[in-house]
Amino acid sequence: MATIKDVTEIVSAIVETVAVIGAGIWAYFRFVSNREDETALEISYAYRSETYATNAYLLALEIGFANRGKVRVVVKPQGNPAYSTDDEIVRYGGDLLIRPVSGGHIPPASVDWFPTPNSKSPAPQDLEFDLLDEFSENQQTDFWLEPGETTHIGKMIVLAPGHYQAMVTFIGDRGEHEFWRRLFYIQVPGAANSNG
Repeated sequence: MATIKDVTEIVSAIVETVAVIGAGIWAYFRFVSNREDETALEISYAYRSETYATNAYLLALEIGFANRGKVRVVVKPQGNPAYSTDDEIVRYGGDLLIRPVSGGHIPPASVDWFPTPNSKSPAPQDLEFDLLDEFSENQQTDFWLEPGETTHIGKMIVLAPGHYQAMVTFIGDRGEHEFWRRLFYIQVPGAANSNG
């Protein structure tokens, strides 16, 4: 016949086993529901332009990358191209395209990056820059953001007066789902502009 000590040990073992299983289930559902393994990146910008020469302005552009996820975000280390489809080629993991806004739009009109179904990017008039070139060596980019980290990347570009679209793309190293993009407007010359 089992003694009280034996029964207590059996009950204690069952309680411990149930607690461990319960904690494991809780941790798994918390991991899944909070998307703790997923990356999240926020792209911000600020710019200003100053007279550089006759009919030329120096654009001081600052791009912010903020890791809003709970895991590290790593840029795709190899570029050229970092991403490619039938209608688009993104050369760099941290890519900046600047495109003049063409004239002739009659209001109301949408000024789209891909204005027609057959449009390609980059277009012939686009200027393309590697935002992370300071973190690159031998065409290998070594750039990452820890959870909660924000960094600002500066780029100086000489442009003619005009209206421009700018598109920033960040390609992560964990596959095609790590693709972030921000499209914004630049006026040269123009007042300083920022979105935070």
